[in-house]
Amino acid sequence: MTDEQADEDLKQIYEMCQQAMGGVPHLARVIANCKDLLGPFLGLAGAVAQEYTVPMRLKQLAVLRTAELNGCAYCRSIHVPKGEQLGLDSDKMEGVAQKDIPDDVFSAEEKIVIRMTDEMTGRVGAEKDTVAQAREMFGEAGVVELMMTISFYNLMTRLAETSQVPLEG
Repeated sequence: MTDEQADEDLKQIYEMCQQAMGGVPHLARVIANCKDLLGPFLGLAGAVAQEYTVPMRLKQLAVLRTAELNGCAYCRSIHVPKGEQLGLDSDKMEGVAQKDIPDDVFSAEEKIVIRMTDEMTGRVGAEKDTVAQAREMFGEAGVVELMMTISFYNLMTRLAETSQVPLEG
């Protein structure tokens, strides 16, 4: 939905996006067509984008892996630069995009994040052993944070791909 098509309530939400993100993402404009969902969606997006227990760099690996597994060019176009800003080196950026994750590139924490992402994305739920290992590394709050991040970005990739949202920029 364009700025011109937006009513006053939606224009306020667009202004908040402008202030917080420097613009209104194309996917937000798609969701704005059902404007009652946009505010709650942005609230959840903002919460998931925060760093609580799990370092943002690890969450970004989950986001990038989800985008790769689901073939979402829109999400990759946004999150590859974010991964670089967070210090993910080229080996990790290339490794997370491969079908078979290279064993010598990732730390134990990174591997469990990727494994959990693979399982939640490909099978809906992660294996009990994977969740137990993640819980040992990140605690209960961290496991929930990872599950929310992976689940949210599975939602994002599906929305972006189904709506054929154009790339940002």
